[in-house]
Amino acid sequence: MKTLKVLNLSYNTIAELPDSIGELENLIELNVHSNSLKNLPESIGKLNKLELLWVSQNQLTSLPDSVSTLPLLNKLSVAYNCPGCKLPSHLTSASQMTWIDISGNKYEQLPELVLTLVNLQVLEATVNNLTALPPEFTTLKLLREIKLSHNNIDTLPDDFGAFPQIQELDLAFNNLSDLPNSIGNTNAFLQVHSNPFNKIPEEIIDKGSGAIKLFLRKRK
Repeated sequence: MKTLKVLNLSYNTIAELPDSIGELENLIELNVHSNSLKNLPESIGKLNKLELLWVSQNQLTSLPDSVSTLPLLNKLSVAYNCPGCKLPSHLTSASQMTWIDISGNKYEQLPELVLTLVNLQVLEATVNNLTALPPEFTTLKLLREIKLSHNNIDTLPDDFGAFPQIQELDLAFNNLSDLPNSIGNTNAFLQVHSNPFNKIPEEIIDKGSGAIKLFLRKRK
């Protein structure tokens, strides 16, 4: 078992992982999606080769502190756990993290951890209770996909379009009345339907991504 590299235990009724899981010293991917886990053993921190950790759709209230020490972790899903599922404030592998999914945890603020992931490329934070994004969010310059649908966001930073590599921006089902003009200069495919816009004509919204960006570029 110590030579095992991928362990997929998803879609079971597992309520607890044994401490011995930390002995799988060559494990690269651990998937325990859709189980009944209420906590994870601290021994997960011994998985020094772990790159992908899927713990979505469980009953976790937090991740163990030892997760923060995993040196190679670059993809993490904690989606759809208990409301406000507590994440570490930092990761040893922060500079390597490229993908994180924190959807469905009823976060009212973006977890501090996300703002430390300087090389993050994909953020999935749908179905939460976010009302705004911190100004520091736009420092995550490598983001290619930002998925924030089904929140309560009513305003965005003026420089929200300052993501040079952005390809997809999903802001559908929020409380936005307007979009910052900077979004018009991006190459992103926009999804912004189901917002109460009052400063962008409805016919522009109905025409889709290209028309919206053209409107924003032309607007003074």
